[in-house]
Amino acid sequence: TNGGPYQSGFTVYLESFCVDPKSCYIFEIFDSAGDGICCDYGEGSYSLSSSGSVLFDGFGEFEDYEQKKFCLGEACNSMEVTIEKLDKTEQELGYTLLINANGGGSSYSYSINGGVTMNECGVFYNLEEGEYNIYVVSDFSCNYREFINIEPSVLNLEGGLVDQNLMIFPNPSNGIFRITLEGRPEVKGFLELEILDISGSIVKRQMISRYGDIFEGSISLYDQPKGVYLIRTVNIESDEIIKVVIE
Repeated sequence: TNGGPYQSGFTVYLESFCVDPKSCYIFEIFDSAGDGICCDYGEGSYSLSSSGSVLFDGFGEFEDYEQKKFCLGEACNSMEVTIEKLDKTEQELGYTLLINANGGGSSYSYSINGGVTMNECGVFYNLEEGEYNIYVVSDFSCNYREFINIEPSVLNLEGGLVDQNLMIFPNPSNGIFRITLEGRPEVKGFLELEILDISGSIVKRQMISRYGDIFEGSISLYDQPKGVYLIRTVNIESDEIIKVVIE
């Protein structure tokens, strides 16, 4: 939808148009003189409303161009957020939270204190036990909130969670890890793994073979710097993640 040109000063222009309430949009305003609609020739402004509610407004100080991204109410319903907690090892100071968002936008900002501080990466580590106020907002202003509690889980000697079938040992190690995963009859052939650094970047992908009822193999991170890494299964219905440490 296009409008304009709007050339008369001290004039209020109104435009109405119909859009899909389940979609997201980009609003763009241009000024050919390069000085926005404020302030040498009056205090200009603009706003966009839907069903009587103001979605956003602006005060015209934008030089030659300004952009606003927005989703209508139903479109934000497509936003999904997953939160996973990884337990600390004996070598670490605290727990790790992995927050991932999809839908309702193309990029996201994450917070664990209700939006007081935001992070472009959804990985938070060295966290203490307690309650956290998760807040995620997309570049189209869709948002998600949830309170979660971090509580300790029982760890076995290999470092994996007792209630998980995925086992990695020794952990910590010098970079060579042995991995086993029982069951998962729905996975045929190979188990696909991704290894991520603490920022969430993938540093390696690897396939593990099945022997009877068990996937079993080794992962070498010998060429990676010392630190914390995340090993995640890919081709199973519910991804499993274990945190490993290279000493």
